[in-house]
Amino acid sequence: MGNKTRIVILLALIAGLSCRNENHQKLALALNQLTQQYPENIAVYLYDLDEKHLIFSYNADAKFASASLVKIPVMIATFQAVKEGRLNLSEKLTLRQRHKAPGSGQLRYCRPGTRLPVWEILVRMITESDNTATNILTETLGLDYINQQMEKEKLSITRMNSKVLDLTAQKNGHGNYTTAREMGELLRRIYQMEMVDVPSSVTMLEILKQQKIRDRIPRWLPADSIVANKTGLLHDVCHDVGIVFHPRRNFVLCVLTKNLPSRTAKRLIASVAYQSYQFYDQNHQQLKLAKQQNFRERS
Repeated sequence: MGNKTRIVILLALIAGLSCRNENHQKLALALNQLTQQYPENIAVYLYDLDEKHLIFSYNADAKFASASLVKIPVMIATFQAVKEGRLNLSEKLTLRQRHKAPGSGQLRYCRPGTRLPVWEILVRMITESDNTATNILTETLGLDYINQQMEKEKLSITRMNSKVLDLTAQKNGHGNYTTAREMGELLRRIYQMEMVDVPSSVTMLEILKQQKIRDRIPRWLPADSIVANKTGLLHDVCHDVGIVFHPRRNFVLCVLTKNLPSRTAKRLIASVAYQSYQFYDQNHQQLKLAKQQNFRERS
């Protein structure tokens, strides 16, 4: 990469920074250093849920293959269908051979004809990223219905155009896509109890907290950290999006990557999460020291 190209990328990175004060600038610079390692392969969206503002974004509106992140829209559509009376969480759906998909999850080993409650299928889809579970719900709801819910949320990129792991559809340009910002908006609305309705938002948040795949955002956070997240992984993309419950402040973090070795991508996502988490620890200590200094000066 030539010097001119590096300068252009650096200027773009600086232009992409979204920060509000000096401490946020320090965090933005730290995250900027991470994104500079792979400037064309990563998107980041970091939103403070307590102060209700964007702290950092880079490539947040870039279009990425969603991989299993599409399961968040499927979950939202499922709860909307329950609210409308189209589905009941205790209702049983039949697993067919056509639903079976390779990759994550255990339902692909079940015998065709097995009947499972919607609730179990839904939880497996999120917490285990079960692809067969996703196909059952997708067929039950319909792609048009799922996409209508995303249109209601005023999302322009996030769409489900095919069942999961439909490689033929992807090759023909009918894959599933999203952006870091749009995933962040969905998580923000779930956290703020604005998605479908309050009971649905509460339940969706609790399901996300049960996530079993913890090798990205939660990877280098304290072992007892609460993270409500959903991962995505294909041969050319590796993502994680979630709500991190920090003792001081809660925040949404979405990191999408493409065309990187999965091991590299997972470590990169974990690094972004670690820097973000550490920022709140350090910021709290600075505020604490400032208050102590102010108290001594007034005494």
